[in-house]
Amino acid sequence: MIQARKISIAVGVLFIIGTVSGVFSAGVLVPVLDVQNDLSNVASAGNEVILGVFLLMVMSVALIAIAVVIFPILKKQSEAIAVGYVAARILEVTPFIIGIFVLLAFSKVSQDFVSAGAPAGSMFLGLAGSLNAIFNWTAVIGGQIIFSLTAVVLNYSFFKSRIVPRWISVWGLLGAPLMLASGVIDVAGFEASQVITIGFVVPLALNEMVLAIWLIVKGFNLPAESPAP
Repeated sequence: MIQARKISIAVGVLFIIGTVSGVFSAGVLVPVLDVQNDLSNVASAGNEVILGVFLLMVMSVALIAIAVVIFPILKKQSEAIAVGYVAARILEVTPFIIGIFVLLAFSKVSQDFVSAGAPAGSMFLGLAGSLNAIFNWTAVIGGQIIFSLTAVVLNYSFFKSRIVPRWISVWGLLGAPLMLASGVIDVAGFEASQVITIGFVVPLALNEMVLAIWLIVKGFNLPAESPAP
């Protein structure tokens, strides 16, 4: 039981680290990458790009660590689900890793664009625009589409095992389709109002933070183990 308590605290802290680093990376990178045919802003923001890359790496490590640390707890409920959750987290992190390399390439192209004094409409601008679009897609695919699927796996396990209150797992299972819909809308290129986007994303994001706090404060509701003879 002591080991399970340590695991619950570690998982809760990792959830918070992953979420906070992801939010801060967006806060750092969005103003830099919001370019309108002018790459000088990106070229001069090398420190911001490096900070954003670092935060994305922290987030990626935290997401993988969650699945590894919680594995013994989920395995007691279902080994297939435990393995599936690790696989889902690896799948979720993969677009972020790709996005990191794309982001670095985008920054380099922007610097070359400024150094060469290339005119607007040059191949530099077209290449940078493509890299920017790819980076945005990796963020949406990893942070919304695949993330919603990993949430389904985890909350389904919680729902069946009742190791956390069912209202938390039901909340997560209801929030996941909304997050998935938001990601699909973005990838498909449809423009949704900011209110709709927030309404689709916030429920699952808030659920994850409530889950993290619950695990830190209360822990898992595991059945008492019989003492060894």
